[in-house]
Amino acid sequence: MWRFLFFLIAFFLARCDYAPAMTFEEAKLWLEGEALRVAKGSILSAHDGTILYTPDGSAHYRALWTRDFYYLLEGCPQAVSLEEAEACFRYLIRGQREDGAMPDRVQADGLAVYLPGPVGQGIGNLPAMDNPAFMVKLVYLIGTIQGNWSLYEEFREGLQKGLDFPKKNPEGLLWIDPQNPHSPYGFTDTIFKTGALLFSSILQWESYRAVAEMESDAGHLGRSKDYSKRADRIRAALQVFWNEAEGMFHAATQDCNQIDIWGSAYAVYSGLANEEQAQRIAAYLRAHHAALMQKGQLRHCAPGEYWQRGLTPKDQYQNGGHWATPFGWWFVTVHAIDPELARRTFIELVEDFQERGIHEWVLGNRFAVPDYVASACQPLAGLDRLGP
Repeated sequence: MWRFLFFLIAFFLARCDYAPAMTFEEAKLWLEGEALRVAKGSILSAHDGTILYTPDGSAHYRALWTRDFYYLLEGCPQAVSLEEAEACFRYLIRGQREDGAMPDRVQADGLAVYLPGPVGQGIGNLPAMDNPAFMVKLVYLIGTIQGNWSLYEEFREGLQKGLDFPKKNPEGLLWIDPQNPHSPYGFTDTIFKTGALLFSSILQWESYRAVAEMESDAGHLGRSKDYSKRADRIRAALQVFWNEAEGMFHAATQDCNQIDIWGSAYAVYSGLANEEQAQRIAAYLRAHHAALMQKGQLRHCAPGEYWQRGLTPKDQYQNGGHWATPFGWWFVTVHAIDPELARRTFIELVEDFQERGIHEWVLGNRFAVPDYVASACQPLAGLDRLGP
């Protein structure tokens, strides 16, 4: 009897290892206010008067980044007027090269930068693979808010040319030559994933679907059908990354052919993963929760693993650091099988933000780049995906 009671008490304490100081609703309300503050604090005026929204409010990254602006607009659309959002899109697309390459960022002086890293010392010799997809996702998001696709129709040719720019394997998956490594998805820009790529290919799949929808709405059924076929083809090809034994997707087919924590969660968030895969990914994330999470912030790799090839040493930045950016994807995935864990972890995230501030990444007592926009905004995108 006493032994049974002790077991029940131990089980209860394991599930409730701390008493949250706030409710889930209070935590969400607090983060909504902070996301707005951080976004407004990131503003920088360009040479032509355009209001640029930079990745942070601490003047660390002083430019308009393609993917970071998308993450801001997706998670905290109330921070940016439609006029400002359209102006930022135009500012970015003016930097598109003749060969179709989209800029990784555009500086306040108007300089378009294609390689991640310092100007003149960029990573690799080709642009990050995700910029064209984020430009399409951005115009689709703005059009959804506006209620029309006029911005897409104005820049249709350049956007489609951008999607054609990244190198692809015969199955249509985005591909990096192992002999010529460069940046894949920008939040792993120091990591040399090679061969076919999971995350960048999911973004490409999303973009093909968006173009198909916008072309269909415009009455261009032939173009819409073409992009729907491209999307279907790449979706089928993406199954090459699935590891049935582990119940997770891998990041790449050659270098860094490892479990991709962020990519697997995003596969669920984006709708790429089928129902069985989504359940298995959620179960994996729950089973390894303690090893993957630091107070609501998620590492890129499996527990105890580091990327096999890249520029960042272990236990730093994109190679072992814990990030809030993917929390929304994780939340959508885990909430499906364990709403209590998902909600409790969100409260932990907010409590950590309140104690230490909102940073780009953390590890133990270390943290970097305060008032980081994606960390504040992207969790909210996941919460909003599930509704009230």
